[in-house]
Amino acid sequence: MKNIVQKYNLKFLLLLLLISVLIGASNYIRLPLNASGDVLAFGAHAIILTFSFFGVLYLISINRYSFILLFAPIVLIASISAWCLYIPNIAISSAIIEVLLNTHWSISAEYLSFEMIAFFILLLVAIAVVYYLRLNKGKLFSHRIYIHYILAMLFVTSGVIVDAKRSNTISSRVPFSVISAFKEYQIIQEQNMQKRVSIGKDAVCLEQDSLSIVFIIGESVRNDHLGINGYKKETTPNLKALNVVSFYKTRSLYTHTAASVPQILTRADSLMPEKSYSEESFIKIFKQCGFDTYWFANQTPDYTYDGIAKSVDHYIPTSVMSSVYSDKLWTDENILEVFDSKISKSTKQKLIVLHTIGSHWYYNYRYDDRFKKFIPVSNSRSIHHNTSEELINSYDNSILYMDYFVSEIIKKMEDENCILIYLSDHGELLGEKGKWLHAVEHDVLRNAACFVWMSDKYKRKHSDKEIAMKDKSSEEITTSFLFHSILDAGAIQTNCLDSLQSIFNLGN
Repeated sequence: MKNIVQKYNLKFLLLLLLISVLIGASNYIRLPLNASGDVLAFGAHAIILTFSFFGVLYLISINRYSFILLFAPIVLIASISAWCLYIPNIAISSAIIEVLLNTHWSISAEYLSFEMIAFFILLLVAIAVVYYLRLNKGKLFSHRIYIHYILAMLFVTSGVIVDAKRSNTISSRVPFSVISAFKEYQIIQEQNMQKRVSIGKDAVCLEQDSLSIVFIIGESVRNDHLGINGYKKETTPNLKALNVVSFYKTRSLYTHTAASVPQILTRADSLMPEKSYSEESFIKIFKQCGFDTYWFANQTPDYTYDGIAKSVDHYIPTSVMSSVYSDKLWTDENILEVFDSKISKSTKQKLIVLHTIGSHWYYNYRYDDRFKKFIPVSNSRSIHHNTSEELINSYDNSILYMDYFVSEIIKKMEDENCILIYLSDHGELLGEKGKWLHAVEHDVLRNAACFVWMSDKYKRKHSDKEIAMKDKSSEEITTSFLFHSILDAGAIQTNCLDSLQSIFNLGN
């Protein structure tokens, strides 16, 4: 009898392992891999993630009552999140959680499909079978039960240790990504409930004619890879033809988006960094002055500035179903597709913020084949299994796409009284001292691309601002300039505006 129970234990554990493998594999099904080294690296990651989730299922299955209560909801949620990666290639994020929880059922129902409903029914049947096997076939885990608990905890701990050593490497992947998404959603809600200090109550706009201010938040774009700044490759042919003025010595105060963007949007600087999280942004000042305000989000806002982004009159998410953990093309074409229709009805003065995905890794997903100019390009998600030439070419192609994107926005605004400011949140490491990407401390990451375009109508009305801009374009500035400069560009007068920090002011 003892041997029968042990054999049944093994069969049941193999069933749990199969479930874990099927769910965990969703993270790797579309990964671009180009070498045996890739397979080994991501294979090790897959094994740790799979066994970690297997440990969770193992742990809750040891006790009959915890199994009854927890197994079905855990497997249901994990399986649905895996299905989202397998079929529509959607990674569960805080943005999707928000859509599901905060929109009308009829809107949420749009994300359902016949295939998903069929999958859900089959999943329920499979779970029912597992329950039958666990509860009606022998006394599982009755012999030396403490050994089962030890083994289960070892499996779970393996994932915890790896995630602690390399932040989010396990917790950001299915099925654990669901927990991360809910945590982030909760943090966003808590952060948005905290009131920011109101500023600029005295603000008035001195511009009487229709005026459009366009602010583009770039992603991971560094100045020294722009053709307009003398880079050896022609990565910005359109911007060059449009005669934009580049501020090629702009320095970012931070090296990752979550810290950089709220600093850019507020009066925060190196002396008062706390204002990133305590004060209102320039958006509220523009609203107070009667501007119609827009935020086109091709990135889901981080909790550090979610409240600022959604304080606009018109918040337009263009990439709710996209994530850096889903392997598919994700470009700023998303914004171009809806830009005209969203702003065409407004006759008021406008502040338009475009938060782009820009040159975020994986670079090949940030441009389509039209912009595959610099070759060879990378063909692996693993940084270390591409050559430096391949990685840099892929990055430069994403810059070429940025050039196209910005020029398309300019074409849409060229007949208006308009000024466009482009500022990247930070730079990007491209192999300097063997390092890549961003969010670490390195001087190169302070190198944030910045340039300005003015329409002919704007130049005629504000020739002094054009002169000042060209005069200061060679000066070293930090991203703190933006708050004051964008108010100045919008002809807004307020005690919050420090004209000495504006790139459009002739007096300093």
